[in-house]
Amino acid sequence: MIGLKFGEKHSHNDYGLILTSKDIGFPTPKVETIDIPHSDGSLDFTSEPIKLKNRKLSFEFAKPEFQKNMLKTFDNIASEIHGQKMKITLDDDAGYYYFGRCTITSFQTLQGYFTFKVDVDAEPYRLKQTITEKILSQGINTLHNGQKAVVPQFETSDSVTIAFNDKTFTHSKGNFKIPEIEFIKGDNILQITGGGTVKITYQEGDL
Repeated sequence: MIGLKFGEKHSHNDYGLILTSKDIGFPTPKVETIDIPHSDGSLDFTSEPIKLKNRKLSFEFAKPEFQKNMLKTFDNIASEIHGQKMKITLDDDAGYYYFGRCTITSFQTLQGYFTFKVDVDAEPYRLKQTITEKILSQGINTLHNGQKAVVPQFETSDSVTIAFNDKTFTHSKGNFKIPEIEFIKGDNILQITGGGTVKITYQEGDL
């Protein structure tokens, strides 16, 4: 049955829950505007690339249960979810996950079953389950990134020179990040000189 995972536990396979509704909210852009008295409109000082607020996810569940067992069953489920910060993976979008804090906001017992609602205060981007990892070649490398800006991690077996956006950086061997190398949405171009084996890893995210 279609459902979702709270961390590593599935709503139906592990908890026996029936997912009755879900609402995947969109993150609100962080904007900075100033109204000008006696003038039309306002001035927009929002920086680019635009940053986003957290997003809200809401899920409603039902579970058939004997009346005498309802509170105990619900308590067992709530103790593993309520207040916890965890990965949320939807069955119909299994290549990505959301990450946020879960709050149970309602609980109701009915004849033969109970219902409850879980709200999640989640980070704005859903993240790929698999970290992007590549071995870079000498010269030009084109690396695709999702919508979330990210500073990649480098691992080199020798000192390396990296050119990015008309800037050049030299670094000794090891594991490191260079804050000025930030990938944006789409193709990002690196030029590699030296470094022996050069591996790059980064976490892609999309809305």
